[in-house]
Order: sequence, then C-alpha cells, then structure tokens
Amino acid sequence: MPLIVETPRRRASLVSLLPLLAVLTGMPVDIALSAPKTLKTVNAKIVTQIVGSVRLTDLAPEPSGPLVWCFKDKPGFVYVQNMKVMRLTFGEPAQEIMTFDRALSSRSLQCSADGSVIAVMSTDSVDFLIRKNEKIGHYRTDYRPPKDWDSLKQMLSPDGTMMAVPFRLLHSSGDDVLSEIRVLEINGESFSWRGKDVFYFDRATTSVRSYDTSTTIRRFRDSDPDRRYHANVAICGKTNFITLYWGKLNPQTAKDVSDFVVSFNGDIRLNPDPGDYSSVSVSGRPEFGCILERFTTTIELETTRRYFVFEDGLVKYRPPRGVGLGYGHGYNVPVAPRDCLALGERYVFDKDGRSIEAERSVVALRITRAGRCGN
Repeated sequence: MPLIVETPRRRASLVSLLPLLAVLTGMPVDIALSAPKTLKTVNAKIVTQIVGSVRLTDLAPEPSGPLVWCFKDKPGFVYVQNMKVMRLTFGEPAQEIMTFDRALSSRSLQCSADGSVIAVMSTDSVDFLIRKNEKIGHYRTDYRPPKDWDSLKQMLSPDGTMMAVPFRLLHSSGDDVLSEIRVLEINGESFSWRGKDVFYFDRATTSVRSYDTSTTIRRFRDSDPDRRYHANVAICGKTNFITLYWGKLNPQTAKDVSDFVVSFNGDIRLNPDPGDYSSVSVSGRPEFGCILERFTTTIELETTRRYFVFEDGLVKYRPPRGVGLGYGHGYNVPVAPRDCLALGERYVFDKDGRSIEAERSVVALRITRAGRCGN
C-alpha cells in the first residue's frame, strides 16, 4: 500500500481567507518583538518524591544521548545504544525492542504517550525506523543530516496517530506501519503538539505556524538576514512558548549571540541573566507544565537555575541533595505525559565529597506543588 501524506497544498483553498480569519478570530499574526511583561518570582513549596531508580551500570553501556519517557502503566523510558533501541521499566531489566545494521541517532528518538509507537532515525538521517506495538517498519528518507537534531524530536503526536515530517518517506522493508498513521509533510522544524494540533517553526519566514489552521501564529518582523536562527517550540501547561536563539553566520565576537523566550501571543517574554554566556529556555508538556531553565557562565562560575511556571508566577526549583533534574548535558528535562513525572540523576558521595561513579543512577521524580504538576 503506498504511503499517503498530507501537505499544506491540500488546504490551499483556505489561504486566501487567512487574513480575514485572523481578524475574525483575533489570531496574533505578524507581531513584532515588543516589550511584553515578565513573570514575577513567587515563594511556594515544591515537593519531590523519588518513585523509581536504576543504576547506570545496569544500562551498560551508559546511554550517550537523551532518555525518552515511554510507558502505559508502570513508568519507564527508551534510549539508544549504538544500533539498538532499549526499553527500561523501573524495577525490571532493560529490553531490546528495535535493532538495525547501522548506528541510530539518540537525538531523534521519540515515543507516544502510551508507549505503543516508537520512532528513530539513523545518524545520517537516511533511514527511519518505527515500531507500533509488535510491528516494525523500515523507511528511507531524502533528508540530509540536520545541524540540530532537536528540531526533529517531536515529529510524533502524543497519541501516536499522526506524524509531522519535513522529508519524504519510502517504505523499504518490514511492516508498513505508516499506513496506519496520518503523515503530515511539513517544511518546518521544532514540531510541538497540543492534542492533535501541530505547531512548528518556519525558518523561511522566521515565524511560528499552525498546520491545522494554516495560520502564522507569530512572526518576528525584525529578524536579521545575517543571523542563523534556531528555535524550540514548547507547548506546556496552559501556555505556548518559543525559545529563539541566534548567532551571526560569521560572528566577530561571542557577544553577537542571544536568545529569549516569548509566549505565542506575545504577552510574556523571558530574557537570559547577565553573564559572559547566558541562555534561557522552556520545556515541558501540556499535562506537566513548563520548566524554565536559566544557564549563565562567568570567568569563575557556571550556574543553572530552574523554575516551574505557574499562573501566579515562577517558582524556583531546588531538587533534593544529590539529585539533578534531567539526564546528560545539553538536553531538555524529560517530562512524562502524566503522573507529574520527570527524569533525573542521583549521585552518591564518599566521605571526601567525591561522587562515586558506580553508584550513579537514573531516577523517576514526582514533582508537585499542592498536588499539581504545573499551571
């Protein structure tokens, strides 16, 4: 059965109506970078419970890339080990669930909210593997390796029934799993979902767009053609955010790099803290809420501060002693689609205060404020 994909061309009849639709619905089209409000910091108690743990030595070799939540009932995650995809359910041994004859990209790994659909690409992006329940399919792509794998990490919809891709797929071997999934061919990146609605960053127009309404949600009018933009769309809690980062194609100084976080409707903007190098980003899920991360370096110090975003403001988060939120360096915090769960690392120290490498573990953290995950 041939693979059927949908493209924006199928909705061409709506294009001429977009300006009118934007006016009628109040959609914030073409908003410049103004000076919206910033969120205040509030004092509140965040409760963290460790509800699952596994030593990294039990995952050997240690995962080199991000861990991805992937479960229906009992919490667990998937990860890449070279040419294999492994699944770990807390309290049980790791299991191999997919294998290939070439190295797989850990940054491309993704899983549906119920753990039934798992997708991954080869490190050169030529091969695409997808598993649905017990069926496994292999497809070939016409995609070149991306400069930023994070731009592809949320192609799969939360319920696993849809997938947004910026490339073509041709069935090569195994089960034709994609014949059971609605495939949207979109020339975009940094896909994110709220239910079945998909949002993405359109590099050609430096804007956030909605595929389902063919509408520009937010356009950055003062974009500089000499800048190389990177974006991350975060659909979390009740708010939709985009983190926009840029640097000159041939920067003369390190200070010609910047980023900020802004809500889709432009009423909230978050800037990085002052420092030699600073960044700010938001991640999360609609069911979990939003995690704000501020990273700053100076000559003497490197600091990372995290906050949870609530309706009344930002609540600073300090995990328990010896526990770090997230896994690995440079990856967003893995948050689960339910149960207020996030992944972290736990460290055990000797009497001299040094970390015991053999005792490091991945932990499942239940994080709540008055019984709530987020806003």
